[in-house]
Amino acid sequence: MAEVAYWEKLFVEAYIVKSKRERYLAFLKGRKHRKKILERLNHSLDYDESKACLLDAPYRAVDSLISLLRRHYVADTCYLVADGNRFDGRELRLELAVPELLQNSWGALIICPLQGKQLLGTPIAVYKEEDPGDVILLSGGSAR
Repeated sequence: MAEVAYWEKLFVEAYIVKSKRERYLAFLKGRKHRKKILERLNHSLDYDESKACLLDAPYRAVDSLISLLRRHYVADTCYLVADGNRFDGRELRLELAVPELLQNSWGALIICPLQGKQLLGTPIAVYKEEDPGDVILLSGGSAR
């Protein structure tokens, strides 16, 4: 059986509610079940609301969201999880990942490691619900 991608595992451990983590990790182990997680992105991702911040309308603009992420000292590349997107499951430069996130009609997520901590620490994530849904910043988690 395939392994869960590194950044996806960190994201689940840091931001998905504890009662759903094992289920998410099981679904992320292979292409066959991955579509179930991508479908969750569209409707109701089970994230820990205590680590979430709803972003205001200005952050739906590419430049504004990139600027916000830069202020959080994210690395130059991030990991995209996106339903209906050709780049799903790939690392992309921030300048490409943010437009892919915001312009995706379906649910999408970018997982952004912090500068200098690419192999350690909890990444910051941005989750965009299926249109016309919200854009949510996830931070402050602890991957335990």
